[in-house]
Amino acid sequence: NVEKVIEHFNVFGMPQHVELWLDNDEAGRNATVTLSDKLTCTVEDKASVYAPHNDLNDWLVALK
Repeated sequence: NVEKVIEHFNVFGMPQHVELWLDNDEAGRNATVTLSDKLTCTVEDKASVYAPHNDLNDWLVALK
């Protein structure tokens, strides 16, 4: 999916800022690194917001 994101921005234009709300696992971290390296805009990793939960949904469920 990372390549699809890059392709999308190449077609529709690069934003100035991107927030990544990806999983707190190896795949999420790898995607964050790849996007940070390949995108020419500011990339903000938001995964620490819901740590130690694996993803945003797990964190939201835990808030109940």
